[in-house]
Amino acid sequence: MRKNLRHFLDKILTEGKRVSIDSIRIFNPKKVKFSIRNAFKCQFGCPMYNKRLSCPPFIPSYTEFKELFKSYRLGLLISFNLEVNNEKEFVLKKREIEEFLLISEKILLPQFHFAFSLFPGSCELCEVCEFEKSRKCPKREKVRPSISGTGIDINSVHEINFKENALYSIILVF
Repeated sequence: MRKNLRHFLDKILTEGKRVSIDSIRIFNPKKVKFSIRNAFKCQFGCPMYNKRLSCPPFIPSYTEFKELFKSYRLGLLISFNLEVNNEKEFVLKKREIEEFLLISEKILLPQFHFAFSLFPGSCELCEVCEFEKSRKCPKREKVRPSISGTGIDINSVHEINFKENALYSIILVF
């Protein structure tokens, strides 16, 4: 299985060059820790709470997501170099990364039917979020949960230096 995965990782790395992919780390989802504090931080501190389909309360609960996550045997932690000068560049870069994650899922799906990515923060797929206005999302099938809203303790996957210019995402593979 690992040899076959290498082929898919090479494709993802090649595609990822256009979005400044920095690295891919393989990890065991069963060893990842969860903290309800992360989910609460979304509710009590994030301006996107109750606004985006990728964020609480619209994503599965902390306990549901923990169960889903632990059902996987292999995950990918993907880091992206995030050199931007302003908020507008940040949003554009994040949108590119989210589209890349969806492409990566498509690369994996023929062999790994349950491949599923998590967005680095709230969804930015649309220039203007229709969901915030009408509670209807034109890209509903593309939206993925925000890592922070799920309760994942990202430091249990890889120690994150929060001073670095990077965004992290996860793809659950199988």
